[in-house]
Amino acid sequence: MPAHNKRKQQPPQRVNNLELLAEGKQDREYKRKLDKISKDKQEKKKMTFAYLKTIKKMGYDFEESITDHKRKLEKMKKKKETRKDPFKKEREEFEKKKQEQQEAVKEKLKKKEELQMKHIEREKKRKQMRRTNHRGQPVFKHHMHQILNKLTSEEKKE
Repeated sequence: MPAHNKRKQQPPQRVNNLELLAEGKQDREYKRKLDKISKDKQEKKKMTFAYLKTIKKMGYDFEESITDHKRKLEKMKKKKETRKDPFKKEREEFEKKKQEQQEAVKEKLKKKEELQMKHIEREKKRKQMRRTNHRGQPVFKHHMHQILNKLTSEEKKE
């Protein structure tokens, strides 16, 4: 009978040759490095946990050191918050300029749209005025109707 090892033997990982070819050499090396880093992190965690356990057994109080550390962090945050921003004025000026540019662009677009609407209305009026009947005579009925509508609406307002 073969001698049994303490560790369980894992079945060999079967990797398809095509997969190995598809997976580049650099990718495999990168994965190995990542695995090594994760193993190192796990070992460090174990070591620090063991170290903390031994210190605690010796009677060191962690609560005070943790609160002191938190206080230091809070002080550092306050210092960072109280520091003045050296580029505040420049940033504000840049934002103002940007807003002004956007407003100018919006105004230009509005003017263009208004101009287009005026042109369209003029074209409609021109077409209405140039309308003729089957004999080629101008038709003013529609135009007269519009004038009458305007007059009646003005009378109603008064």
